[in-house]
Amino acid sequence: MQHQHCRLQRSKHRNKIRAPDMSMFTNLKKDELMIDSGTATHLCPIWFASTTQTYDIPEHERPNLRTATEDPIEIYGCKWAYMTKESNQQIVIPFCVCSVSQPILSVTRLTEQGFTIHLSEQPTITHPNGFEARLRAKGGTYFLPVSNTGTQSNYKLDVHDAQQGIKATISPITLTREGAQ
Repeated sequence: MQHQHCRLQRSKHRNKIRAPDMSMFTNLKKDELMIDSGTATHLCPIWFASTTQTYDIPEHERPNLRTATEDPIEIYGCKWAYMTKESNQQIVIPFCVCSVSQPILSVTRLTEQGFTIHLSEQPTITHPNGFEARLRAKGGTYFLPVSNTGTQSNYKLDVHDAQQGIKATISPITLTREGAQ
């Protein structure tokens, strides 16, 4: 797979969703994210984090994703999924939304983002900011168990450009005379 990141588009068409409306899947709360050393970027199917907005990726910026057998992977857009792990610790992951059957975390991207993955008798994933989670092993494949919660109604997920790249922050919504901000 060619390595490329999903980018936030700054245009009037930013809210366009290329994938079908999957709001019927909002009852899906528990997920396991597969950890894959052969994937160049984080991937998820259209049903994953269905209440999270999918952003369009212009045709010329789409990565050329392929399966292990070199079949093309159709790309619908990208999204930043807010989740919690079993101990309610928060995590936001940027995903490329595409024609895969389950969410996949890229070991390459995780390490670029500062995560350390230990595949031992007690496999874990950690980050210097304090994130730590135990991975589940199933038949030689490792998974990060998370709750796909979306943001709470009184909070918002803000994805914005920063000096260090695209950043996602979770902040409380402030009520003003003009409405929620």
